[in-house]
Amino acid sequence: MVEQPAIVDGDARPFEWWMTSNLALGLAFNCFLPVLLPSYVLSAGGTATDVWVTMSMAGLFALLGPSIGRLAGRHRAHRLVQVLGLLGMAVGLVALALSHGDSLSIVLAIAVMGIGAAAVAVVAPMFILASILPTDFQARQLTWLQLNLDLGKIMGGLLLGAMATEKLSFPAQFLFGGLGLGLLGVLVWTTSRGAARRIRQPEMDHTAPSELSRTVVPWRTLLLSLFGVPVVAQLLSTMTMLEAQTSTILTVSGLAGIGLYFLAGRWMTRSNPGLVWATAHVVRGAGGVILGVLSLTRGMPYLVVLAAFLVLESTPAIAWLLQTRAAAQVALQATAAVTGAVRASRHIVPAGQLDQRASRHAESVSVLVSASPSPVLSQHA
Repeated sequence: MVEQPAIVDGDARPFEWWMTSNLALGLAFNCFLPVLLPSYVLSAGGTATDVWVTMSMAGLFALLGPSIGRLAGRHRAHRLVQVLGLLGMAVGLVALALSHGDSLSIVLAIAVMGIGAAAVAVVAPMFILASILPTDFQARQLTWLQLNLDLGKIMGGLLLGAMATEKLSFPAQFLFGGLGLGLLGVLVWTTSRGAARRIRQPEMDHTAPSELSRTVVPWRTLLLSLFGVPVVAQLLSTMTMLEAQTSTILTVSGLAGIGLYFLAGRWMTRSNPGLVWATAHVVRGAGGVILGVLSLTRGMPYLVVLAAFLVLESTPAIAWLLQTRAAAQVALQATAAVTGAVRASRHIVPAGQLDQRASRHAESVSVLVSASPSPVLSQHA
């Protein structure tokens, strides 16, 4: 592949409105799903096991992310896939509102939401990582993209608190959330055209023998998907928390991340971005552990839940460190070009392994952090 020079598109900005797709992820998977769904299932006569099963469906179907990302890259359908993902999450919330507590309907709705979240989580970073923009500008855009997750958490926390104050029913709250995600989908579609044009067009050797692309979803990722979110959901549903306190927890957790993202974004331009990203999240998780211990010893269960959020949000960074080390081991048996691509991928946030398909070039792939939170290894052509 002939390397294209990195240029700054005159229309490119550090923050662009299509990045609100991550805000939608924060709303759906850090607010509506973990806070409302457990109480809704229990109020419909479900058990704690039912809560675990329904919450696990979201993480399980999110593992389709690598395949969705590959499909979007092959057909250059990034905009379409991203918006369909947003609409999928919106449809899932509306389906929950219309489920009337039926178990099968709830599981199907969560499955649709999981697939939609996977599409958004995988495709959104590709507008940046696969663009013709220079690395330092990409780092700034990535900071804003990830920042939208915490903004979604803040907005969701405030929104849940307001709806609880008005004593809205569960169906009404789900419908309200679905409408909000649908409107965000319209916004993303109308503002993502320029970002889609900036995605590089790789030159593939279609005459070379092709082989299946190796998509790696480690067992630790699967277990995190299956058990991470349900742990938070159970904490939220079993500690007899008031809605106002839940709202406060989500808002504080989001605010804690905003300053971290800005500081890390500046550090990334002067150091190894991947290491900075991982270090920041590990430190955040360590703070959550300390907060959890202090909360348990002083009898403050609500702070334990906040600590759980902080700890779980640090786990993608730990997975990234492990996967990056695995990528380096794979590179030892690869060509010089592939080895160079692995090294380059470490300077992209998040970073990961390589596409194994036979072609004239090697492109890095990305460990994309979904709001579940569970890292998904995506590969693109």
